[in-house]
Amino acid sequence: MIRYLLKELEKSRSPVFSRKELVDISRTGFEDLCRQQVLVYFRPSEKELENLRLPRCQHGCNLAVVEIDGEIEAVCLDHPEEDPIPIDRDDLSRYSFSVDRFLFKVRTANCIEGEFQRIVGGYFYLGRKFYNDMQVGFIFISAAHDD
Repeated sequence: MIRYLLKELEKSRSPVFSRKELVDISRTGFEDLCRQQVLVYFRPSEKELENLRLPRCQHGCNLAVVEIDGEIEAVCLDHPEEDPIPIDRDDLSRYSFSVDRFLFKVRTANCIEGEFQRIVGGYFYLGRKFYNDMQVGFIFISAAHDD
């Protein structure tokens, strides 16, 4: 599960996942990461157009969520000629990946000391550790960082 989340983090700085998408990968992993608050329930504001990462239109686009006659459908705004896709309410239960919480867990598991800091540009300073009388600093950089 973590590998999948980190790969998605490389594509987007703040990916949001459906419950179904994550449970399909690993129900146990999903429940464990929710319990640890690494996955956090997410709800877009009422002003935001709700989008889905999965399913996608046949062109690979994200889909917008609309409600028609009490049924929820996903439509492609870039390709309105494509048929809408019916979706389940479960697809609307979304979770975001808390990078801060995940990195805190990495620090704890590896006995990394020092102050955890966010660095401008999407980087994180995790802290330091001594190896053979040498101090080593740890920085987390996602491929989705700003240049």
